[in-house]
Amino acid sequence: MGQHQAGPARPTSNISLSFKMSSASPNNSENLPLFNPSSSINLTKLTRLNYPTWKATMLPYLKGQKVLGYVDGTIQKPNKTVTSTDGSTIPNPSYEIWETQDNLILSCINSSLLDAVLAQVAHYSTSAEVWTALNSVFALQSRAKAVHVRSQLSNLQKGNQSATDYFMTIKRLTDELAIADQPLKCDDIVTYLLAGLRPEYDSLISMVSRRDGSLTLEEIYSMLLTCEARIQHNTQILTLPVASANIATRSQFSFGG
Repeated sequence: MGQHQAGPARPTSNISLSFKMSSASPNNSENLPLFNPSSSINLTKLTRLNYPTWKATMLPYLKGQKVLGYVDGTIQKPNKTVTSTDGSTIPNPSYEIWETQDNLILSCINSSLLDAVLAQVAHYSTSAEVWTALNSVFALQSRAKAVHVRSQLSNLQKGNQSATDYFMTIKRLTDELAIADQPLKCDDIVTYLLAGLRPEYDSLISMVSRRDGSLTLEEIYSMLLTCEARIQHNTQILTLPVASANIATRSQFSFGG
């Protein structure tokens, strides 16, 4: 037998990053988060198709390293020069540090982009400009994706799927909305889930509708499994007399012949 061929690997980038943390102030060089390459992280490269997942990976990483302020503009660029005590204009040390750190963060972001995407933002000079540009470029795509996913949820039916498969389909679609920055509330997810159930699940729908408080997805999943088990059990009971009658009929014909 031939060997199984693995699918193409996702492009990734190895980025060496480390940050020395302190509270950020644009004019105090001692309070700027410092960047020092010493550790590595594997990031999936940004393509034209995976912006939500790329952002979902990059955003918490930048937050965790306490340097998101450079990217979102809350750590503002200091003035290039300051006035000394004797009234003369001198270079601002905070600006030099800020510029160095921002360039390193910009390099980190750019190295996580495929060449085709990088070409669209290569002319920007700060990490905040690149971040804003990427968000603008892919925002329309994310919104279109969210509309499509919502349409899928509206039309989704359990049909002959198992309760587990149906629930996981709902979960996958709602996770896609969350990644696209349009998360659904738990009650909305439950509404989509119940709307796609067949009439034999009406008892579950009534039970959920009568509840005073909200249910977690885990609780709904447990109730869905319980209801499915009861339906299967009742179906088996109903089919037993028919099966027994068929066996008896065949036996009569056999002995009568």
